Amino acid sequence: MADDHRSFAMPARTVAVLLLVAWAGPAAAQWSADPANNLRVAGGPGEQTQPKLAARADGGFYVSWFDNRDGGYDVRLQRLDAAGVAQWPAGGVLVAARGFSSTQDYGLDVDAGGHAVLAFRLALAGQGTQAVVARIAPDGTPAWPAPVPVSSGPAEALSPRVAATADGGIVAAWSRSDGGIGVVRLDAAGQPTWPQPVLLQPPAGVFLLADLRAAGDDVILAWQAQASFNNRQYWAQKLAGADGAALWGATPKVLMDASAGAMPLGYFPVHRHDGAGGAVFAWQFATGVRGEIAVQHLLADGSARFSGNGLRASLDTSRNRYAPAAFLDEADGAIVLAWRETNAAQSLYGVRGQRIDAAGQRVWGPEGLALQPLTGEDRGQVQAVPVAGLAVIAWAEGGFPSAMPIRAAALDDAGAAAWTPAIVDLKTGASDGARLVGAVSTAGFAAFAWLDAAGSFEGDLLAQNLNPDGSLGRADRLFADGFEPDPT
Repeated sequence: MADDHRSFAMPARTVAVLLLVAWAGPAAAQWSADPANNLRVAGGPGEQTQPKLAARADGGFYVSWFDNRDGGYDVRLQRLDAAGVAQWPAGGVLVAARGFSSTQDYGLDVDAGGHAVLAFRLALAGQGTQAVVARIAPDGTPAWPAPVPVSSGPAEALSPRVAATADGGIVAAWSRSDGGIGVVRLDAAGQPTWPQPVLLQPPAGVFLLADLRAAGDDVILAWQAQASFNNRQYWAQKLAGADGAALWGATPKVLMDASAGAMPLGYFPVHRHDGAGGAVFAWQFATGVRGEIAVQHLLADGSARFSGNGLRASLDTSRNRYAPAAFLDEADGAIVLAWRETNAAQSLYGVRGQRIDAAGQRVWGPEGLALQPLTGEDRGQVQAVPVAGLAVIAWAEGGFPSAMPIRAAALDDAGAAAWTPAIVDLKTGASDGARLVGAVSTAGFAAFAWLDAAGSFEGDLLAQNLNPDGSLGRADRLFADGFEPDPT
C-alpha cells in the first residue's frame, strides 16, 4: 500500500490478483490499524476465553468462545465479515447456556452450507455430561431446535471436536471417560448417518482425542495413546464418511511409539489436512530431559512420507523445543513449522522455524531459523499460517501477569524476511494475552484472536487481522487468487 512504510514482494511462484473491494455496511468496529487498540469481539464481566476461528467462504470468520459473564462458561458465537465488522449483535449469539464452573476443549468448523457447527459438553438430564453438536445459520439463528446429543450412556464425554466434510456431513468425536474414543456422523438435519457410532478402543490403557479434521468426504483423527503413565504415544486413523470404516487398516497408524520418547501429559497437538486426502502432523515429545519436535505427513492411503517416528525438526542437542505449529505448503509439498525454544536450563526463550521439503531436507538449516533469539523474555503461543505464499508466524512475548505484546514475521521459501521491518506488532496494549489462535481468510489475509486480560484471569476476547504486506487494518485491496466473496 502506498501509505504504508513496509516493503513487500510477492513470491515469484505466487500469482496474486489485487482486487478492489468495495466494503458495504454501516460504520462499525472493524479490523484495527492500531496494535494498541485491537478489535474487541466480546467483553464484559467475567472471562471470554478459549477462542476459535473458522474461515468462511465470504472472506470472514466465525469466532466462538466460552463466556463466563453469568458464571457458567456458556458457548457463544460471533460472525465477522472480511472487514472485521460483526454481523450479529454485540457479544454474539448464545449457542448454549451450560452453567459449568470449568472448561475443556471443544470444536468449531464451517459446513458446506456456510453454517457454523460446534461440538461441546453439555449436562443432559439423566445422562450426565455428554457431547453435543450445534449448527448455527449465517444469520445467527439455530438451524436445529436444540443441540443434538452425539454421545450417550454412562461414559462421560470429554473434549469433543467437530469436522464438516465436503459432502455436507458433520462428524463429531470425543474422548470417553472409560478410555475409548467415540465418533458419530450427522447429516445437515442433525440425524445420524452411520448404522452405529464408531468406538476406537485401546488394547491397553486409554485413548485421549487430540484432533479431528475433515479430509474431503472423510475425516482424520489423531490421539494420544497412553498404554501406561510413562508410555504415551501418538496415533492416527482415517474414517470413511460413508460408513465410518477404518480406511488406514484395522490397526491405526503409529506416528510416534515409545521408542522415541513420551508425549507430555495433557498435550493434544493439532494436525492439518493436506488438501489431497492426507494430513500433516507436528508434535512435541520428551527424550530424557530434553523437549523435541517431529513431523510426519500421512498421504491419503495412510503411507508415511518419513520413516520411523517422523522427522525431527532440528538436529540441535542443546536446546528444548515445545508446542509446534505447522502447515503444508500445497504448492510444493513442504512442511512449514515454528516452535517455542528454550536453553537447557529453561531460563532463556526464543522462537524458531523450519521448512522441510518433500525430500525431507531441512531447508532453513539443520537447526532451523531463529525468528527471535534466546533471551530472558519469555515467548510462546506460537502460531503458523500460510498467507499469499509466505509463512506467517506469530507469537506472544512476556508472561502473566505482565504486559504481553503479540508479534509476527513472514518468511519466504528460502527463509528470508518478507517485510521491512521484519517483525511487526499485532498487539502492544499493556495487558497479558492467552490462548492465541490464528486462521487464514479466504480473501488472503490472516486473523488472530486471544483472551486479553490485565493482571487477572478474567478478560475480553480481542482479534486482529494481518495483511499480506505486514500491515494491519481493513484493506481496501485484498491479495487473493481470483477471490470472489461467497454469499453463504
